[in-house]
Amino acid sequence: NGAWAPGARLPTERELAEHFDVSRPVIREAMTVLKHDGLVTSRQGAGAFVAARDAVPADAVGDDQSKESMVLEFVELRRAIEVEAAALAAVRHTQADLRRIRSARDALNRKIAAAVDSVEEGFAFHRAIVLAARNAQLVRLLDQMKPLLVGTMRVMRESGPRQAAYTAAVQHEHDAVLDAIAAGDAERARHAALAHFEASEGRIRATDAAVWSGAPAAPAAPTGKRARTRAPLRG
Repeated sequence: NGAWAPGARLPTERELAEHFDVSRPVIREAMTVLKHDGLVTSRQGAGAFVAARDAVPADAVGDDQSKESMVLEFVELRRAIEVEAAALAAVRHTQADLRRIRSARDALNRKIAAAVDSVEEGFAFHRAIVLAARNAQLVRLLDQMKPLLVGTMRVMRESGPRQAAYTAAVQHEHDAVLDAIAAGDAERARHAALAHFEASEGRIRATDAAVWSGAPAAPAAPTGKRARTRAPLRG
């Protein structure tokens, strides 16, 4: 996000874990991905550094289409984990789990209503569901994905004329998953979670291409013409 310039030495693993409020294994996993993509380099005895811009391979950045494909693949990975987690949560949850999920949902809705950043609350809602599945490995996988997930959500977060309709749809999808879990209906929870991720994929495909390149939003189309708008990915 520009916090560290090309060539800058990155903080230690411990410092990064404290900064992002995640475990050190999550930081190690994220660093592995960044090194693989050529965005971070290591120097023996000196630590990790942000790669110079001309040192980043072209295929690590890719064009707008490849970036969109990467995000869609990431959503598919989440779907593989979280759809089944929702079904498991429906049959394994405790009352404490339900309170945690509802609290996370309500916190997210408050941030949405206030029109302020709600990425962390969105992640907390999904994590609360995975926690209710009572499978430590699913929680571990989701936590490892957090840096990429949060980054994707923040890149996608844009306002537009359809934002109100978008947030209403996301909130409805979240409520459907929560209601199914609370009812103890595994098949309904699985279906609701799948519908949420399929809708998320549709929103990503409909997003203005400018979001993938980091370019400013295109000016609104004149009245009478349909304009493609960018919807923020909150869930």
